[in-house]
Amino acid sequence: MLFRSVPYVAARARWVQEVIGIPFGIENLSSYLTWRRGDLKEWEFYRQVVDASGCWYMLDINNLYISSINHGFDAMEYLRSVRWERVLQVHLAGHLVRPDGLRHDTHDRPVCEEVWALYQKAWRMGGPFPTLIEWDDRIPPLETVLLEAARAVDVRSHV
Repeated sequence: MLFRSVPYVAARARWVQEVIGIPFGIENLSSYLTWRRGDLKEWEFYRQVVDASGCWYMLDINNLYISSINHGFDAMEYLRSVRWERVLQVHLAGHLVRPDGLRHDTHDRPVCEEVWALYQKAWRMGGPFPTLIEWDDRIPPLETVLLEAARAVDVRSHV
């Protein structure tokens, strides 16, 4: 199912990049459902689209973490599949843990410790890369947001 989608998605991503005339990053999603009969893992699909399109990764570490918990896969296997020379930007964000355990990408709270740990591993594997902290709901005072940005710098300095 996903394997057959790679040429279609890659062609459209390539077209967007050609039209805008600048590097175009494709972001991995946080996911809550899986295909019953998927023929590719998410990270394999993502890499094949990046490779076939000539586009870039817009790698969201929070989304990667959410999906790994929601679906029970190894987040490090995902990170090991990334072509780091093709990473345009990395995103970090906070998320909600629902009472049933499902992780929901909300961008309305601080980055959790597990995402910081994955970010540090990603930096070790492929840094440096630009980093964006996404916080677009229940936005706290500026000082709190600046502390999150300082945390990203601190995490990178311990690699």
